Amino acid sequence: MKKIFTKLPHVSLALVLISFSAYSTADLLGDFNQAIDLIKKIGDVLPDKNEASAVPPATPSPNNQQIEPKPVIQQDLSLILNLPQYYYERPQHFNTLGFDLGEYITVQPLDKDTFNPLYIPSYKGVPLLALTPSYRQEKADINIKNAVIHRFRNDMLIYHNLRLLALMEKHVTEQNLKVDTSNEPTFRSKSVRKIYSVQGKTRPTDRLPYVYVPRYHIQSLVTTLLPAVHNSYFCEVEPCSGNIFQRSVMQWGGYNNNNEFKSRRAYYSFVEIEVPKLQAWAKSLSSETYLVGTVGLGDYDFDRQGFELSIHAPKGISGISKQFFYAPRIKEKRIFTQGNDQGRPFFIAMSETDAENLQSQTKTTGSRFSPLYFVVKAEVYNAQNKGADRKSHGQTYVGVHLAYDVTGSVIEFYADELLTKKVFEAPINP
Repeated sequence: MKKIFTKLPHVSLALVLISFSAYSTADLLGDFNQAIDLIKKIGDVLPDKNEASAVPPATPSPNNQQIEPKPVIQQDLSLILNLPQYYYERPQHFNTLGFDLGEYITVQPLDKDTFNPLYIPSYKGVPLLALTPSYRQEKADINIKNAVIHRFRNDMLIYHNLRLLALMEKHVTEQNLKVDTSNEPTFRSKSVRKIYSVQGKTRPTDRLPYVYVPRYHIQSLVTTLLPAVHNSYFCEVEPCSGNIFQRSVMQWGGYNNNNEFKSRRAYYSFVEIEVPKLQAWAKSLSSETYLVGTVGLGDYDFDRQGFELSIHAPKGISGISKQFFYAPRIKEKRIFTQGNDQGRPFFIAMSETDAENLQSQTKTTGSRFSPLYFVVKAEVYNAQNKGADRKSHGQTYVGVHLAYDVTGSVIEFYADELLTKKVFEAPINP
């Protein structure tokens, strides 16, 4: 996949965008008056829209281009990165933060006039699935680190939601999306009617089916819209500003709009115009991904001279639980432990001296836990059986649940979260 590190287009400083929250929508709400005051303070820090701003970190990863970094005022940069209205300008500052973000790629949309590019942590140029860096060891402003983490998490989830959109193409049709939706709160209707859904099984042998609702799925992708396009569907009555603004599905046709006909027209317009573009983008994406997670090093086996590792399957993106479900197509080839299903252990042979050094290098402060990071090729290939849940979760819908399987033949283990200090690798099926 081609890496393109580009500057996001400027949006109006008066437009209030929100940042992604991994746990609730509470911190998605911006304060417009506060934003105006802060804009006055930090206006000079923002680069001119004709000025190149993509410069690498002070300690760049091998894949990032080396350019002399610009001086920045860290306090003001912290404000810029965390104010809601600058959410989509964050990546243009990623390379001026003074610490290594690790490898990441930019996934450009097919329609750059409608959608934002996605910034996703990667390994060997391939998007990661599940774990994102925490940067705990970096001595940087916590707000700056959180701004990067939230953007990476949001874009990683969007990428894999797009992949599922391609897999569910036959269900995501204009006809199905327009099945009566008057039970939705965004339409302000008192009647209760069903919207289109379909049941299926992740694997033929599964006992419980999943419930897939195309409308919930496309609404999880609303956050990909450029601000001006987003506003055309959700801010027709008044500007999306201050405490009423939220970068997710709000009231179709305008936040304070009580006209169900106008709301329906806005939603139908999105279905007719934007959904085909999302589907085209989804089909252009590769199914290839690398699954990354952690495993405890545990105690050293002095008899066997090494460590035995038992890996629990990752369930979601860092900070967002239960978004992914490990569902090996062939159950007998399960390698991860999940619930009552046991996976296979991996043994790392190592001398006592090397083992002691590794424990010291990876041990978490104040704990006996010494994490390693594993990475292996994987693939999102279906929905999974908790897909009926549609509770709002940050900028997406929790109801879009994804099933993945391991496709690689080798699993690699690293001592650091940026996957640069390789410790060991093992065949999946020895």
